[in-house]
Amino acid sequence: MEYKQGAELYWDNLLRKLNCSMENIRLVQADFSMDPDYQAALQFANDEQRAQYAETCQICAYNQNLQYGLNQAVSRYITDHQNKVADAQNWEKKQNLEDDMKSIKKKISKRWWPPLSFIGLSIFIINFLIMLVFFIAYAVDAWCSPGYFCAGIFLLSTFFVIVSLALMFIYLPVYDIVYNAFLVIYSLVWFVIGCMDHADYFAKLDVLIYMVPLFIIPFLVFVSTFPFKFARRIKRDAMLEKYLDDMDWYDNACESIMNNYQDYMNGLFAEYSAKKSSPEAYLFLSQEAYDYRDYMQCEFAKSKQFFENKTPKG
Repeated sequence: MEYKQGAELYWDNLLRKLNCSMENIRLVQADFSMDPDYQAALQFANDEQRAQYAETCQICAYNQNLQYGLNQAVSRYITDHQNKVADAQNWEKKQNLEDDMKSIKKKISKRWWPPLSFIGLSIFIINFLIMLVFFIAYAVDAWCSPGYFCAGIFLLSTFFVIVSLALMFIYLPVYDIVYNAFLVIYSLVWFVIGCMDHADYFAKLDVLIYMVPLFIIPFLVFVSTFPFKFARRIKRDAMLEKYLDDMDWYDNACESIMNNYQDYMNGLFAEYSAKKSSPEAYLFLSQEAYDYRDYMQCEFAKSKQFFENKTPKG
């Protein structure tokens, strides 16, 4: 009886160390085979007690090894995940989308500074004021023939018009059409003035002064502004649409990576839970699994916010 009670005394000490009772010790994860209280309990136990204690020790050690195996499996998967080996298809898709969006960001033409259009309009006004001053000065004291005066006015005014149009590279088709239409009308007006001032207009070299700027300059301005801006706008709109599509797919790729990670962790837990010595035995996913999940969520949120903030403006 003394030996039996002595064994129970040491066993109770062990239970207190493990913070459990005789009813739930087999659910604990622990290897106490080398614990002095366990060794003493075996020494003083009878055959029945010794068999019970040894079996309990074996089950607790199995529980511990099972938890260790789960932790190792989690660590291996996280390492593979960090190296883009696990879930490689989604990682590759995410990387390709990032590269594509960065490439679009570099290639896409930037918007012109909005105040440029107002600067262009102000140059129009300055042009008209200068022309008005010239006409008043000419009416007071004519210093050359009307034809040459008109030709000079045309050339000077054309310079202002070109500068104005160049500054008004904005992405509004109606502005493009109005500006170029104004240039054409403006040129025709000066052509009519030239014809009125010269009865033998086409018989003189003055045709070079009028005809060359009249047709070449407006043509060059038109070709360099409206078609170019229109094509540029179409290309830009297509690239903007591609960027936004990439953003949608990028969000899906990040979500797929998170879902696959969660599914794999749940699968691991289910796999190891099926090996438990008892359905009630303690088993849990390590904190590493949750920390890595939270880390990914934070990083994905940052990267998505970055690309959203860097979205080119329409």
